[in-house]
Amino acid sequence: MRRARLLTGIPVLLAALASLTPLTAAASETGGDTFTTFVLGPDGAVYSWRAGDSTLRPLPPTLARLGTRPVNDLEVSGDGGTMVVLVGSSLGTGPRHRRNEGSALVVSIPPPPAQPWILNEIAFDGEGRGVEVSPDGRQAYVLALRAGTNAPGEPTRTWLHALDLIAGRVESSAQIDKPPGAIALDPAATRLYLAYSGRIVSYTTHPLARSWHYRSPGANRGLYFRPRSAVLHAVRMGHVALFDPAIIAALRPEDRQKREDDATALVSLSFTADSLVFSRDGLLAAACGPGNILAFLDPGTGRVLATSEDASLDPDREMRPFYFGAGPGDLVVASFPDREVRLIHPPAVAPEADVRPPQAAVDAAP
Repeated sequence: MRRARLLTGIPVLLAALASLTPLTAAASETGGDTFTTFVLGPDGAVYSWRAGDSTLRPLPPTLARLGTRPVNDLEVSGDGGTMVVLVGSSLGTGPRHRRNEGSALVVSIPPPPAQPWILNEIAFDGEGRGVEVSPDGRQAYVLALRAGTNAPGEPTRTWLHALDLIAGRVESSAQIDKPPGAIALDPAATRLYLAYSGRIVSYTTHPLARSWHYRSPGANRGLYFRPRSAVLHAVRMGHVALFDPAIIAALRPEDRQKREDDATALVSLSFTADSLVFSRDGLLAAACGPGNILAFLDPGTGRVLATSEDASLDPDREMRPFYFGAGPGDLVVASFPDREVRLIHPPAVAPEADVRPPQAAVDAAP
């Protein structure tokens, strides 16, 4: 599940990052319907939600420290036990060009009724703008930026930082050419993907180094992985593009060289989407776009099941889907600034014998 990032206090050069992936939630499940979720609001504040509540709650006292600092992003590990929160940087007392320190708070999320608490804080160069956490909660990967000084023509510096959450330190760093529009970590935590216009660049995580890239024409607005799947999903305006590494590996080298788009399947939408959220079991997905329009997808077949322009999703409010339960679960949406929570029940999906994208879809992409 991916998240909303409201980037404030950053030069216009970085405005494209505001649409990184507009879904933010970190969920700790303990079985059944008992779990707590932390949601990043458009005001940079973090709220909590307990399953069944009709409104978002303030943070528990054990996380009061988060209430005093603006938050740029947060993400939870796949096992639900660790959350990483990127807090806004504070400029040091020295000259601006010397230091612009960012930091990540590592939060332990025990099963209820125990309260979460902050384990440690890890400092790094630049200000953290996006974070991915490994499924086991041992590593995190941070996209960090440092805006140029007032000197004419000084560029923004961009890093990828690998954090060791157990040792509480930066394990390695790689400086990259320019800020991507989105980042994603594969379920095996072996490769990071960075979205740019026209391409999706991959980085290995051990070592943290640039590798190959996918050709992906147009604006790649968000990157996502279906739970327990190696298939990368890229939101490209009116489409969701799928990149299945098994299908791509089966292509002859000469055939792949002829392709202008490495996507192995395309799902067409009736609106411009900017984000995607998967159900916990990966059997459904919801594509989200401006004006609070939603489309429910069957990732196994690539079918659009329904498009909702429900009047309950007020287009004049900031509506953020932040949790999608396993089937037949609901899509949970928070409304801002009232912090009310609404449930949207998805359409039923007939069971499929094979939920992988069909091989024939290779030829569907341009």
